Amino acid sequence: MDSQGLPLLSLGLCPAGAVASALLPANRCIRAVFKPLGSELLAFAAARLIPETLSLDKQSIARFPQDQLITKACWLSIPESRLSFYQVTLGIFVSTLASTIDSSDHSANIHSRTGRLNRLSQSTTKTHMISKASTEYRIAIYNHVRSLENHAQQLACRSDNDSKDTLDEIQQETSIFSAIHSVWHLAHILFFDDQQLTLQQSSKSVLADLINWLSLNHSSDIQSQFEDMISMVTPADHPQFWPYIFKCLLRGHFVAASTMLGMLFEYKTAQPLPAHATVSDAMAAFNPVTALTILTQCMPTPSSTSGSQLLFQQKWSEWKDCVAFIYSDGKLASSLSIRDTDTDHFITVFGILAGDEEVLFNVSHTWQEALVALGMFVYPLFQPSNVKIMVDSVTDRFSVDKSLDQVQLALFETDISKALRYAAELDWWLVTHLIDLFDKAGLLQEFTMAGLHKGGMGSGVTSHDDNEAGCTLSEWYRLAYADYLLSSPALWRVSIEYYVHCPRYGFEMLAQLIPRLPLDSDLKTRKLLAFCNTHGLQDTKRQLHSILARKALSGKRIGEAISHYIEAGQDRTATAICNRLLVQFFDQPGNSNSFCSVMDTLNPALFHRNERLAFLSKYREFHHLYTEKEFHSAGKLLVMLLTSNSAPKSVWRHLLLDALPLLEGEAVVFSTQDTFELMRCLEEVVVRDRRDPLQTVSQVNVSF
Repeated sequence: MDSQGLPLLSLGLCPAGAVASALLPANRCIRAVFKPLGSELLAFAAARLIPETLSLDKQSIARFPQDQLITKACWLSIPESRLSFYQVTLGIFVSTLASTIDSSDHSANIHSRTGRLNRLSQSTTKTHMISKASTEYRIAIYNHVRSLENHAQQLACRSDNDSKDTLDEIQQETSIFSAIHSVWHLAHILFFDDQQLTLQQSSKSVLADLINWLSLNHSSDIQSQFEDMISMVTPADHPQFWPYIFKCLLRGHFVAASTMLGMLFEYKTAQPLPAHATVSDAMAAFNPVTALTILTQCMPTPSSTSGSQLLFQQKWSEWKDCVAFIYSDGKLASSLSIRDTDTDHFITVFGILAGDEEVLFNVSHTWQEALVALGMFVYPLFQPSNVKIMVDSVTDRFSVDKSLDQVQLALFETDISKALRYAAELDWWLVTHLIDLFDKAGLLQEFTMAGLHKGGMGSGVTSHDDNEAGCTLSEWYRLAYADYLLSSPALWRVSIEYYVHCPRYGFEMLAQLIPRLPLDSDLKTRKLLAFCNTHGLQDTKRQLHSILARKALSGKRIGEAISHYIEAGQDRTATAICNRLLVQFFDQPGNSNSFCSVMDTLNPALFHRNERLAFLSKYREFHHLYTEKEFHSAGKLLVMLLTSNSAPKSVWRHLLLDALPLLEGEAVVFSTQDTFELMRCLEEVVVRDRRDPLQTVSQVNVSF
């Protein structure tokens, strides 16, 4: 993955570059600690065994100055340019998963012929979904590459240092995603195309698609070179004239090659080509350009024979015989009229058409170009039995040491295990989503995946059928990819979506992860709470509310704190805050606005979930009625609070004091029964408060 390697820890306790066992005599080891939800790591030397447990002669080496050294390392952050790409491809991932699940769920247990037809239909639907998803992924990658290229062009026009640094990063990203597109495009052609996934079409030739893959991903600027040469008075004078012809033939651009050869004045002819020229006309031609043009026009392809392999083989043999006659093992047919200075070039031209491997390899610039040329002129059906021969041939002649080369070669060899191993070195997104589609297509079951990452990442995952011991390979990579996304705060939503789709460990990890995410905006907080609701993470939701409650309380947002504590299920804490709010209100009678504002911020739906909060809401209503001069309603509510045990007895004295203005008014507010209830409550307060009963009586007795 994109990471910076650990710096060399020079401890001076063993020779540089020694293995870990060299630290044993010094009772030392190297330990590391990861920063939670971050991309940093601290590495340091530490004792292997407690010094006091060592023998006396070894306790003298219990400590070293190097023990004070702590080395910090960090992974490279996710480039900002990738954020939109990760968000777009998440949508494809989720919709594909939903589609394949729906396809599986709809396959009813129907017997007989109808059931078999239903299962076949479901299989076809799933195949189409996988192919569609692969196409959408490739389009997303392609669009991202184009976006990066446009950005690079804009930055290249600026001269400031920051733009130059950004340009370097964008160019590096362009290179990475161009490689990703090349791998994905090839995987789609060989594995995820509709006809490749359908067993009945397994013999379909992919040659035309591979020619397109080569042109799109390993471009050689054929069009721009063509325009440069065609603008010259004598294109043949261009130093790249013949190499351009060879390149066009190797890549299947026959029209461009014929057009350019037609610019050679020595071989121009006034006679047009026959309307329906055949290979016989090519053999009879004196003009080498005419012969080449006819041969390229008559070259059979699997699609030109309506998919009939027998008919294709027949036409291919006829065409090859004609080319072999003209090529004559590098001597060329004597009937051709060629200038001496052009003989070697035309030998190469017809050698390419004849499939002379030595010629093909000599004029090919990359192994990809050579492999496609072999398929075009030697093994046009591109059968699996031929691929091994082709791969061996190109690897003997070309260097394939890069991870990109290894991934592509492994895909050609249908060695999925090897392809995934090198894809993991290339990019984390790539291997995660490749494995996902291989898994959905059922292609992972055909391979032994235990050795995918021998002794490294992924070595602990289980096979597809051993779900009791651990998660599947697909889930393991999703988990690791989701963890990688967390290094960017902007991708937290994308990350948790990938965790959701890990059935074995995803929710377990989310329960640990979500409470540790920084709640740095109201929108993010609401999204996290909604996410927990949607996915049934009630314990996690309560943890979030508890965190929010503490933050609100420290910020003196009392109403918000009470709400979150109730949602967190911490009723005792919520009740304690309500009690504190009451005490402050009674101790500071002139500060009633604070109490009212706190109560007004609370959601009424919470009132019934906490007894003390329910009392506060009614008490707030009493003050509202009193302020609005609805004394009769206020008095009834006050009596109800006292007689229904809604109010804690510790505040009865204050409620009785609130009754005094109503008793002293001109209008009769309380009925006889209400008055008796007030007297009963007063008596209970007096009896309970033995410490200073006279003061209590003096406060309220006069009104009665």
